[in-house]
Amino acid sequence: MNMSRHFAPLGLLLLILLSCNDETALNPLECRIHTFARKNTRESVAVTYELRASGEYLLNRWYYYGPQGRVSVENPQPPLIVTVTLGPNDSIYAGARGRVTEGSLRVSYRAIAADTLFEAADLCTQNLNATPILP
Repeated sequence: MNMSRHFAPLGLLLLILLSCNDETALNPLECRIHTFARKNTRESVAVTYELRASGEYLLNRWYYYGPQGRVSVENPQPPLIVTVTLGPNDSIYAGARGRVTEGSLRVSYRAIAADTLFEAADLCTQNLNATPILP
């Protein structure tokens, strides 16, 4: 009896199983995100800035504008929410820098003054198997 005939199908099955790999590696995506920049046209307005992240990421910096100008936070740990009160002609703007392997980074701001809504967001996302943060 020829034993190689019996082991040939097993060898082929083993080769197929070993060659299957459903995991795909992603290289980190460099993210430099920032919101739309605007000047406050009101007497005074409370602005809420937010930083959110999901999945596998590395954040280097988050920044936003307060009454004294740009505020930078190194190596931030999201979620972060900061509310500041801005005067006339103060800048309303936020951004972040980091990398996303699989997931997302999002910066945003929201301000309501009398009958006016100021709102903006930016998102950096890279997904193979994860669900991104949506605005």
